[in-house]
Amino acid sequence: MNKKLLAVAVAGTLAAPMALADVSTSGSIRVGVEASDGDWGVVNGGSRLRFKASEDLGNGQTAFTTYEFGVDADKGRIGNAAKETNRISLVGLKGDWGSISLGSQWSATFSAVGTFACIHSRYGCSGYQGKYRVADSVVFATTAGPLWIIADAQMNDTSTDNIDNASIGGTMTLGGVKIGAAYREDGNNDYTGVGASMALAGAGLYGYYSSTATGGDSHGIGAKIAGISATYETSAADASEITVQYNIGLGGGTKLNLVANDNDSRTAGVVILRQDF
Repeated sequence: MNKKLLAVAVAGTLAAPMALADVSTSGSIRVGVEASDGDWGVVNGGSRLRFKASEDLGNGQTAFTTYEFGVDADKGRIGNAAKETNRISLVGLKGDWGSISLGSQWSATFSAVGTFACIHSRYGCSGYQGKYRVADSVVFATTAGPLWIIADAQMNDTSTDNIDNASIGGTMTLGGVKIGAAYREDGNNDYTGVGASMALAGAGLYGYYSSTATGGDSHGIGAKIAGISATYETSAADASEITVQYNIGLGGGTKLNLVANDNDSRTAGVVILRQDF
């Protein structure tokens, strides 16, 4: 009798509806052949594997999380060097008031300015002096009409300071013009940056300006016409570079990225086969 009751209880538990988070998997495999001053090699172009989940908490509130792993695709391994493993890992809450998240995530400076600077695959972005992803961070984001505001604070538990670094930034879209600005308090090396993009006569124009106390001023300007994007940048050391990229869609999430770069020290080019899923 007890065995029958146990079997009924187990069956009822398995049949009962369970509240589970909505989980999705995505990623990108990017591997290419690169030539740099006569040297050839097969290279990874920023491959990654991503898991996202969200759960409705009721009353307009949602919990969300992201795990993103860098993939060293040309060698067939997940992560290796710091640049491959320093990606996104966060958990947060969001609602009509905005969102707050904790973990390793995109900085306020990159979200507000870096997206105007880091346009190309593999090359470029030399003049952007702000943070990219920030570990040990809390990020808050909200909207106010056409203005999107984001702020972050890094708090490393091994530091003697309560807050190691803090940033605030925002973007505003008015018609076909988008403007971004950010400031980062970073001890004796504070960062200030602005960026903008606009559509004009069938072309997309973009540019940015960055400045730090130790690095000086840097900037970049560029345009995208008929699928070809070209950017000219000067770094804080007054070094300059030109990057040109053309993307060829092969269907679905598969494309070829053709990228060439010339700077003061070398000339390089790469063809990356990329599939997003």
